[in-house]
Amino acid sequence: MKGKKRFFMSAILFVAIGGALGALARYGVSIGAAKLFGDGFPYATLIVNAIGAFTALFLLTLIAQKTALTPQLKLFAIVGFLGAFTTFSAFAYETIALAQNGAWIKAIANVLLNNFLALLCGVFGIFAARAIV
Repeated sequence: MKGKKRFFMSAILFVAIGGALGALARYGVSIGAAKLFGDGFPYATLIVNAIGAFTALFLLTLIAQKTALTPQLKLFAIVGFLGAFTTFSAFAYETIALAQNGAWIKAIANVLLNNFLALLCGVFGIFAARAIV
């Protein structure tokens, strides 16, 4: 029982640290995107969702290929860091806000870009991981 409890406690720690770092990275991208591109379109969410899709699929492909990624690294990187870094709720909120403000073209572009770019980056993540293995 002690082994399971120790793993559970270490899992919580890995998720918490990854989540804290992911949230800080997300905040940094938000600030940087606003400075670079302005706030007329939710660029930060698009950027983090694309990066997150690439990274998640890259790591999950490495795991599927039996590459030496520990369960702790999976918890830290995918559940913690990427869970806090990427955000579907922000995507939904920002899309609805654009539509409510009459910016229908931007709202539709946001839906199309987030979905297309995330899928494309996910595919690139798979190819990149397979190229390494």
